[in-house]
Amino acid sequence: MLCGDRPSTLVRGRRALDRDVARATPDRFLGPSGQICDPAAVAAFSRESFANLGLLSLRLGVGLNMACLHGMERARHYSNRVSSFPDPLHMGHRYSLLLAVAAELVGGILITISLAGRVAALLLAFSLGMAVFTGEAGASWRQREVATLYLAATLAILMLGCGRWALDAVVWNRFRRGGKGGGSAPPKPRR
Repeated sequence: MLCGDRPSTLVRGRRALDRDVARATPDRFLGPSGQICDPAAVAAFSRESFANLGLLSLRLGVGLNMACLHGMERARHYSNRVSSFPDPLHMGHRYSLLLAVAAELVGGILITISLAGRVAALLLAFSLGMAVFTGEAGASWRQREVATLYLAATLAILMLGCGRWALDAVVWNRFRRGGKGGGSAPPKPRR
């Protein structure tokens, strides 16, 4: 049981439920079956924890796939692709491919380790947006499907951030504290 090993209120009776309600405080609350629950016991299953787990899996999936499958592949075959790579910004095929490689490789790594995650997601979303709407403009929607899915995922990371389980959270907490201490506990209010 999540809140302890006591039986439910139907088994214990109304008098036990009234006693538990009287003992409930802000740091201890009644669970769904009328048992006194400790918030620490339920914290692992909170909505915030699941949201952070979802952001972590999104970051790892998008970042690793983008860096390993797309960025590394384009970096390895850079010289073969320079002449045929689209140039939507009219700055030359070489520089367009170089920016795409940097966005996919470096952006994917930064999203994976969640360091400057929103900045990396912005650069990657820009690169993917250019690929979807200009580079593959003549292609069918099915051919643009993967780039569109990556674009949607990077836009989600851009809007939601990297979550609590991110290197950004640790770095910014240290920055807010002036470089003192570690962990992710919020600073104490000044009196």
